[in-house]
Amino acid sequence: MSKILFFSGKFCGPCRAIKSQMSEDFIKENNIEIVDIEENVSLTVHFKVMNVPTFVKVDSEGKEVKRHIGSIKLEDLASL
Repeated sequence: MSKILFFSGKFCGPCRAIKSQMSEDFIKENNIEIVDIEENVSLTVHFKVMNVPTFVKVDSEGKEVKRHIGSIKLEDLASL
């Protein structure tokens, strides 16, 4: 099953805005994992995240399928 990694930072205004719009149900339904870039440096480096917010869709094996950098509407995120 694929999931979306949401690379975020506490300092990032757009990241905070997007997170405030996400309900727990939305996060579960879309299999989203929020990754704090300061707390999970190894994953951030592995996916070569240079800007936040960055959304990386990965397949069941953890391989990148798609990427979006910058703000995104929740309906667009759900179809990533």
